[in-house]
Amino acid sequence: MCGIVGIVSSTPVNQQVYDALALLQHRGQDSTGIATSDDQTLHIYKTKGQVREGYRTRDMRGLIGTIGLGHVRYATRGNAKKEQEAQPFYVNSPYGIVLVHNGNLTNTRELTAQLHEKDRRHLNTTSDT
Repeated sequence: MCGIVGIVSSTPVNQQVYDALALLQHRGQDSTGIATSDDQTLHIYKTKGQVREGYRTRDMRGLIGTIGLGHVRYATRGNAKKEQEAQPFYVNSPYGIVLVHNGNLTNTRELTAQLHEKDRRHLNTTSDT
């Protein structure tokens, strides 16, 4: 169980995403993250713990943009204590994408092996993403 929010606006979304995540906090307390885009650059901040404890003013100022994704995590796979397991996940190949999800993959080991052997991709987390 996790909490996910996405907002597209004509004005900055960092505070709206933060407020939505605070309301979704009951869906996950292990970690939280926000990604924003200003149409040129992706800005991401992730941290362990809860929303109200994890974001400082300087973190919020760095989340520039009118498009935002947010996530609060309830860990069911991977290590809840590792910050790199927090979402949103970012992959820069080939163009860059930010991903949040809620769910479990039941064939994680097989998919990981296939990605490594066939596609030569190395995963940065032990979660199922």
